Amino acid sequence: MRYLYTLLLIALFVIIGGPVEAKKRARKRSFKHAPVVYVIDTFSDKNLTSKPEWWALGHVTAGVESNDDVLSPKYVGGYSLVFQAQAKRWYAGGIGSYLGIDASPYKAIKLVVYSPSANASIVTVQLFDDDNHNWEIDIDNATQKVTEDDIFVSSFQLDWEGWKVVTLPLSKFDDDNYGVGDDIWNPSRRDGSGGLVQIQLLAFSQKTKMGLVEFRLDSLKLVGK
Repeated sequence: MRYLYTLLLIALFVIIGGPVEAKKRARKRSFKHAPVVYVIDTFSDKNLTSKPEWWALGHVTAGVESNDDVLSPKYVGGYSLVFQAQAKRWYAGGIGSYLGIDASPYKAIKLVVYSPSANASIVTVQLFDDDNHNWEIDIDNATQKVTEDDIFVSSFQLDWEGWKVVTLPLSKFDDDNYGVGDDIWNPSRRDGSGGLVQIQLLAFSQKTKMGLVEFRLDSLKLVGK
């Protein structure tokens, strides 16, 4: 089943294409000393079209809304990305963003997630590791498969109600396309590599094949511990 979801994802990625301006900004960005925490997005700018740009996979409704209408603890910011989609054969769609960063100093990815109910959905985080040093994801037009780069994945179940901090150790991510790339988690920008080129979050219904999937994402960060 996961193989079919991966094929669907890749097909959607080909249709959408890559954000050219994001690639240009990523190539210019470098750190002499990597920050302890790398903030991918907090959505506080209420903007999904730049810094970073987010795209939708499938028939997803994604926007930024105030967190005032949901009871929020102190660690939650003022705004969050609101994800809604109708699942079809369990798969509901996803969101993605181009990064192009050296992620080698980091040990985990931390997400602050709001679940409207227990067993709301399953979220799979995909990390794309640039193995052929061209700062993009290479896809075969005939097979719609990634041909040169690694895809590492980790999933978590929204089995709670309300806000929660979810920490996914990078060491626990699995190689989802074994035999492609070098099959090693090495997202550095050495020798011209784009490092961690791209991130995508896929959502799946847990209740029914055609169920509504919804959640909020307050922030998304790479952390060193």
